[in-house]
Amino acid sequence: MHTKNPTPFFELIRVRSSFAELSRTRRLQLATLSAVGALACAAAWGAAAGSCFPALAVSNLVKVPLIVLLSAVAAAPLGIVAWKLLGDDTRASDLLLAHARGLLAGAAILGALVPIVAIYYHSSAVAGPLLAVGTALVALVFGGMMFVRFMAQARGEVPGAWRVAVPVGMLVLQAAAMLQLVVLVPPILPDKTIFRKGIDGLTQKITEVQP
Repeated sequence: MHTKNPTPFFELIRVRSSFAELSRTRRLQLATLSAVGALACAAAWGAAAGSCFPALAVSNLVKVPLIVLLSAVAAAPLGIVAWKLLGDDTRASDLLLAHARGLLAGAAILGALVPIVAIYYHSSAVAGPLLAVGTALVALVFGGMMFVRFMAQARGEVPGAWRVAVPVGMLVLQAAAMLQLVVLVPPILPDKTIFRKGIDGLTQKITEVQP
């Protein structure tokens, strides 16, 4: 779908929507709009996850979007370099727009589940933390899948395998950055999880379960 008019929210996260023929400036504008929408949804989820403690809920309005933003920024440079090296006709703005749209798609899942996360955190000491972590993981996986699908629309004579490899590589970097950013701005959730200590917590958990 090609339009110079303001783009509706759902057009940004639909796979069938293509913005390849828009100008570079307009693509970057849509990338910025998508990123802002993703940060807003992440902030709402953070407030819901910390809603049992008002101070934590308020701080999460900043911390959770900051984690999303900084992790995306950390993954972008390598992705841009790899994408530009794949062909003379590839455009960094296509990659940035696809990445931002993927973030928005994943964050939309978080935003849609805000009421459920808040309800369970206020009513169940067991299900609340599991639901919060589960929704975050689902959002990350769904956003990543959408990022890969959006990259299929990007301009350039790039083999299909590389159209998958570049976003997957960026997603791995982003997830790795997220894991450690959670350590730098604790706590996000009121309860302790294996993610609170970052990679150290995960490796410790793996070591414990090994015979």
